[in-house]
Amino acid sequence: MRKGTHVRTRKMSILVSLLCILGLVVTGVSMRSVKTAAKSAQGFCIVLDAGHGGFDPGAIGPGGVCEDGINLAIVKEAQVLLQERGYTVLLTRQDADALGQTKQSDMQQRRRMIMDSGCDLMISVHLNANADASCRGPVVLYRTGDEVSREAAQILQDALNEGLKIEKPRIIQTGEYFILRCTEAPSLIVECGFVSNAQEEALLSDPEYQTQVAQELVRGVDSAVRLWRERARPTPRNR
Repeated sequence: MRKGTHVRTRKMSILVSLLCILGLVVTGVSMRSVKTAAKSAQGFCIVLDAGHGGFDPGAIGPGGVCEDGINLAIVKEAQVLLQERGYTVLLTRQDADALGQTKQSDMQQRRRMIMDSGCDLMISVHLNANADASCRGPVVLYRTGDEVSREAAQILQDALNEGLKIEKPRIIQTGEYFILRCTEAPSLIVECGFVSNAQEEALLSDPEYQTQVAQELVRGVDSAVRLWRERARPTPRNR
């Protein structure tokens, strides 16, 4: 082998070695990120409640779009994304049917499922409606007097406002709603938009937008869980 060829071969060998080392470093960082995310989600149980269903379609938009079907579509999107991150996810309603024959029995069944789950977080997904057809934008509600739920509500509200590029962001609200009193764990109602607004009704009917909403919900959940874990708190359920 000629000297010039030998030198070039050595340089190539060194370059390949450096690239392999760099690849291992990058892979290591990527794997650490994945492991960190999985650790954050490990052992954390979330109940997703798709509001309404069956005999109870919920709010109906000017174009005839019913709330219940969109609620379920968003919940199922969010379920997949959360499970991919390592969360345990339970659904109260998994199909188009209600959980009871009457509103009272339906809500009691949801309550029983949430209580029995021993969840760390409960999110009930809904669509809003208002006589003022100009109202639009998502809003997150939390249980009155619950500081941990208030904190989580603000994180999810910020994620939705930012991720969905809401021009006139709404603010979190509080209330004494039945579904928020089914567990001592942090509990939220996420009104994903106003079906009574024609433009938002069209958006919410779009599967791509439903996926966007689910993505931002999950981003908010991730942020809240990371915050709780970084503070070395016990899980909210065990507080």
